[in-house]
Amino acid sequence: MNGIPSATQADRAVYAASAPVRVFQPDVDSLLAPLDSVERILGHALAAYGDSLLRLMAVVSPYNQSVCFHRGGGYVFIALNHYLGRDYAGYAGRFPAYMLHRKDLRRLPSDVMETVMASVSPEQIRPGATFLNRMLYSGALAYCVLQTMPEGTPESVVLGLTDSQWQWCVDNEERLWRSLIERQLLYSSDPAVADRLLRPAPASPLLGPSAPGQAACFIGLRVVQAFAGKYSGKATPGYNHNTTRVMANNDNNRQFSRNKPTHKPLFDTGGRIPPHDKDVEEAVLGALMLEKDAYPTVCDIIKPETFYEPVNQKIYEAIQTLGAAQSPIDMLTVTEQLRANGTIN
Repeated sequence: MNGIPSATQADRAVYAASAPVRVFQPDVDSLLAPLDSVERILGHALAAYGDSLLRLMAVVSPYNQSVCFHRGGGYVFIALNHYLGRDYAGYAGRFPAYMLHRKDLRRLPSDVMETVMASVSPEQIRPGATFLNRMLYSGALAYCVLQTMPEGTPESVVLGLTDSQWQWCVDNEERLWRSLIERQLLYSSDPAVADRLLRPAPASPLLGPSAPGQAACFIGLRVVQAFAGKYSGKATPGYNHNTTRVMANNDNNRQFSRNKPTHKPLFDTGGRIPPHDKDVEEAVLGALMLEKDAYPTVCDIIKPETFYEPVNQKIYEAIQTLGAAQSPIDMLTVTEQLRANGTIN
């Protein structure tokens, strides 16, 4: 990582004399040196991402933003004074307590990649976008960042959760799903719901009294991981960052179908067409056929009428039949069950 690019001697003198540099630079030099391990991780991440033109610039910044990406020049500015550790005295009173664990140097590589990917493939919040759309974008972004990290990188670090928060989410995944479904949050188009559940916060009271902030981001990541057929942070062989860009935007940019419903909806909508997304329904069904432990986790929550598309209802009914018989659930067995049900020839 280098210093400020294209700066004159006078510019550098002004920067060096600025208050943030005077305050933070000595601590940056003493607390963060050396940065060899971080630079190796960043080198690995950028190689996996496939963009060798990005230039990383280490700075001391007076702003709250820890990483800034200038796409025009390919510069990524990294404010090292944001990674001095949660117990750093200079953060007291400046940042809320629930944000301090993010000031760990382990977060720096994933912060860099998240900033770059979110800039290249920004979230496009269309009119009527549901919370589910936005949660899946969050999950896809975290998944793509995770693919660039070295094997063994904790998923909690990428999501910005503490180890205890991550473990709570793992232990209470079914409870989180129940809260999302029973409180009818998945198809909420209220932007405030997404802001409260997806942005950093001390807690997620909408999901339960003990749910940590951004617990919904954990669910978003799990959905994308299930769809991809893995729950590990291991990089995908033959990884290509162009595929990443498609993934990060795909589910987020869909327009909802407005066809007349032909079945009873899960929730009473007062005669209105319920929000739905065919691609999301297919992603859920795909996850159930790819991940062997997925169906027992959701069988008490998801019902055939949960799906809007009649064909997806039939597929889920076939999955239910296999699950009740404790038979394997995969593409082949589901197809055979659909034949046995008379759904397909």
